[in-house]
Parts: sequence; structure tokens; C-alpha cells
Amino acid sequence: MLLIGLLAIGFLVYNFWDQQYELIQVLRRQDPVDEVAIAEARNDILRTTLTATAGLAAAAVLLLNFQKQRHEEYNSTQQRIADLRIQAVQQLGSASPSVRIGGLHNLERLGEAHPELRQIVLDEICSYLRLDYLPGTEDKAPSRGKGKTDSGKGRSAESEVRLIAQEILQRHLKFKTGKQRREYWSHDRLNLKNAKLQNIDFSDCRLIELDFGGAEFTGYAGFVGAKFGGNADFGGAKFGGNADFGGAKFGGNADFGGAEFGARAVFRDAKFTRNADFRGAKFGGNADFRDAKFGGNANFGGAKFARDAVFGGAEFTGYAVFEGAEFGEYAVFGGAKFGGNAEFRGAKFTGYAVFEGAEFGGYAVFGGAKFGEYAVFGGVEFTGYAVFVGAEFTGNADFEGAKFTGNADFGSTVFSKLQDAQSLPVGWRYSDDAAADGTWRLVRVSPPDEPDASDPSSA
Repeated sequence: MLLIGLLAIGFLVYNFWDQQYELIQVLRRQDPVDEVAIAEARNDILRTTLTATAGLAAAAVLLLNFQKQRHEEYNSTQQRIADLRIQAVQQLGSASPSVRIGGLHNLERLGEAHPELRQIVLDEICSYLRLDYLPGTEDKAPSRGKGKTDSGKGRSAESEVRLIAQEILQRHLKFKTGKQRREYWSHDRLNLKNAKLQNIDFSDCRLIELDFGGAEFTGYAGFVGAKFGGNADFGGAKFGGNADFGGAKFGGNADFGGAEFGARAVFRDAKFTRNADFRGAKFGGNADFRDAKFGGNANFGGAKFARDAVFGGAEFTGYAVFEGAEFGEYAVFGGAKFGGNAEFRGAKFTGYAVFEGAEFGGYAVFGGAKFGEYAVFGGVEFTGYAVFVGAEFTGNADFEGAKFTGNADFGSTVFSKLQDAQSLPVGWRYSDDAAADGTWRLVRVSPPDEPDASDPSSA
């Protein structure tokens, strides 16, 4: 503004001076020369120059005062914000639950009024939820204030305080238009590592660089339609109730290694853009991965499924690892598509193993796998190398209509029950005699084709 004013005044002064100079030249060419008029023109130039200089000085003083006022207002605002934040944090440490609730609402209002502070407000609320808290336990109640602890009544009140803290996160992390009145809070991270959460619902939320490692979820945990930007860490988390990730989208790596699902776990229609790690995860209830899409590697090595594990229609683009996994009742992979190698080495299928209509684009390794009541591979397409070396079929096994485009190796495969011939893999038959333990093994009907140079059993 000062520069524009200087240029404008300078232009006007120059224009006026130029006109006066032309006037003086005209007066000098007159005969006789009018010295009085020339002196008046010179005085006008001097007077105008002084006036312009005074105007510039006044403008500069006004601008400096304006900047000073803005600076003072900014400092005053920052001081007021700092005071409000300190007050809110002090309230969170109060022995009174109602005071803690007031502190949470003050933090929320601070974030609503000042977008640049929203990450800090989220950090404060997340840090509060990370404090030690054991629902229903009084002797281990977290300390509040100087040597004070919540009483039995305060314990239930503390649970209410935490629910309000969760509600604040849920309100401002939802990313849906329409009738939503509250503005979404942009953020860079959410740290809820080892937090104790109750009946939390992050459905339709957009969560960036989320860390739930070791967190404990009591009751329902909802992430339906949630979008995870960056990595999402649920390693070692414990879900006491139903966990619903239906339709969720994971933009970065998704880590559920060692997680425990006490009830139903739903990942139906979920999309994993990068790697999905479920190594050592425990599923106490049904696990629903129907129509899920795994863009990177999917690792379920050592996972334990106590009840049904449903992967019907799932798509595995990268490496799919189920090595050493244990399936309790139904393991359903019907219609699943494995674009890369699929590793089921040493997996245990106690109940039904259904792969009917599945497609294996790379190596399909079932070496050492154990199948219980029923194993269905009807209509399965094995485009790559299919390896069942050392696999054991305790119950019925059905390979009717299976297609082996590449090499297939059933050497040392054990069948405890004599199957119908049409249920056996094409090109294979039972050996002439049963083994000493009464089990049956397969032999090739005709000499095998020349095998690949690589050995899939050591993949």
C-alpha cells in the first residue's frame, strides 16, 4: 500500500511539475517577459512539493501505527490463545470430572476458532485418551491432581469424560458433505497408541497417519467407509466387541500384526492399496473379507481363525501368504483371485476348506498343509505351479473340474479317505496299494512334463 501511494503521489507531482515548467517556458518567450508570473509558477512548484512530502510523511506515520496496532493485536491474540490452552490443559488434570469435561470443550472451541491449532488440539485429546485407564478397576485409577484419585463414583464419571473426548474426535474427523454442519479438521497424525477406547465410531472419517498400536477397544469399534491416508497401525490392538472395517480404504500400509479380535471382524469390500499385514492375528469370531481387494502383499502368516474365515471374491494382486495359518470351522476362498504367488504352506484347515472357482495366477503352494473335514477345489484354475507336496487330506477332497495349466506336484500327498476317482486331480491316480497306516497317495497317470527350472516348494 505504501509503495502504491508513493508511486501515485510521485506521478501526480511529476505531472504538475512538468506542466508548471512548460508554463514557465511559455512565459519566458513572451515579450516583455513577465517575471512576476514566473515567480508565482516557481512558488507553486515549491508549495506542491512540500505538500506532497508532508502527505507522504503522514501516510508513512499512519502505516507504521497501523502495523504496530496489528502487531500488538497479534501478540495479544497469541497470549490469549496460550492462556486458554494452558487453562484447558490444567482443567484436564483436575480431580473433578465436570472440570475435565469443561477443559475438553474449551479445547474444542479453541480448535474451531483457530484452524492452525487443530493439530495441537487433536494431540492434546489423543494424549488424554492415552492415559492409563482400567474400566471397572478402582485400585489402579489414574491420578488426578496432587495425589488425588477418582473415587468409585468418579471412576464411572471418568468413563463419561473419555466418551466425550471420543465424540469430539468423531465430530471433527468425519469427511462427508451434505447435512454435516461441522467442518472437517485437517491433520498430519493421530497418535492413539495403547489408548483405551469404548464404543468408538470412526465411520466415514478421514484419518491420517493413524497409530492404534496396542490400543484396547471395549465394545463396538466402527470404521465403516473410513479413509486412511498414510500408514494405519493396529499392531497388537485388542478388539473386545465387533470390529467393522467394511468399505474402508487404506491408502498406505495397514498393520494388524498380532491384533486380537474377540468377536466378529468385518473387512468386507475393504481396499488395501499397499501391504496388509495380519501376521499372528487372532480372530475369535467370524472374519469377513468378502470382496476385499489387496493391492500389495497380504500376509496372514500364523493367523488363527477360531470360526469362519470368508475370503469369497477377494482379490490378491501381490503375494498372498497364509503360511502356518489355522482355520477353525469354514475357510471360504470361493471365487477368490490370486494374481501373484499364494502361500498356504503348513496351513491347518480343521473344518471345511472351500476354494471352489478360485483362480491362482502364480505359484499355489499347499505343501505340508492339513485339511480336515472337507476340501473343495472344484473348478479351481491353477495357471502357475500347483504344489501339494506333503499335504494331508483327513476328510473328503474334491478336485472335480479343477484346471492345471502349469505343472502340478502331488508327490507325498496323503489321503486318509479313498476318494471318488472323478474327484481326483486330472492326470493323477491312487497308488496300487495303501500305505501301512491305511492312507493313500497319488501317482501320475502319465510321465510329467518338463518341470520349471525354479522350485516353487522353496519359494
